[in-house]
Amino acid sequence: MNRSFVEKLWNASPASLVRAAQRRLSPKHGQQWFEVRGGPLKGVEILLPGQTDAWGEMIAGTFDHFIYDQLTHCGALQNKVIWDVGAHFGYHSLAFAQLGATVKAFEPNSANLDVLNQNLKRNPRLAARIQTCTTALSNADGATTFNASLSIDGSSSGSHLANAQTPYSAETVAQFQQVTVRAARADSIVRTKELPPPDYIKVDVEGAEAMVLQGATQLLKEHRPTLFIEVHHICVMCDLRVILDNAGYSVEILDRDQASPSRCFIYAYPQRA
Repeated sequence: MNRSFVEKLWNASPASLVRAAQRRLSPKHGQQWFEVRGGPLKGVEILLPGQTDAWGEMIAGTFDHFIYDQLTHCGALQNKVIWDVGAHFGYHSLAFAQLGATVKAFEPNSANLDVLNQNLKRNPRLAARIQTCTTALSNADGATTFNASLSIDGSSSGSHLANAQTPYSAETVAQFQQVTVRAARADSIVRTKELPPPDYIKVDVEGAEAMVLQGATQLLKEHRPTLFIEVHHICVMCDLRVILDNAGYSVEILDRDQASPSRCFIYAYPQRA
């Protein structure tokens, strides 16, 4: 062993050794733990990267509040199954678990998944109700190209399936890393009993929303899950309406005041017979 290192270690104070150990065990540079101040995750600690002001709504517990406002009209989530498709850092997965649901968190972006797994490790009580899955839900089974952004210090990494209709410019997408991931149809996952059919599905997949539902047509007709979908492209919205109309679903726009020409959030539910 290097003698100078041994001498530094020998002469170091106990306090400095503790600080060094804390540095080694702390989150990566730029990541911080925050306690959520309100909402379904009140009192839960979550790890968020980047600047703190980018995550103000998550820390306040008001992030996508309209989902939880709508869920209050849907009945208790206790023992319900929710697929969180595009789970990001796990805010919604943790919140659904806190409300009593069993959650299947789909997240193929490795950078997002790393933060998600740390959030699960920090919250073992909720993690017991959450299963992560690196599969990308799509309209076909097999390997596919995924445009992965490793920049996770904003409200979204923008990562998406290569064939998705995203609002991002070609210059932005060109900065992403193309990786190969496993893709699967939701119908195939349920048919093979890889996962149980969901009672609810939350979808946030940066322009691949129609691809997800195209792979779930049988699931929609047989199991009738309730859907919360962030739509990222006007063409995708048209495709979704066709799929949902054919499946016998009604559609409402949530958080209309915050919608933009290229983005809105919809609530889709089975029509009554």
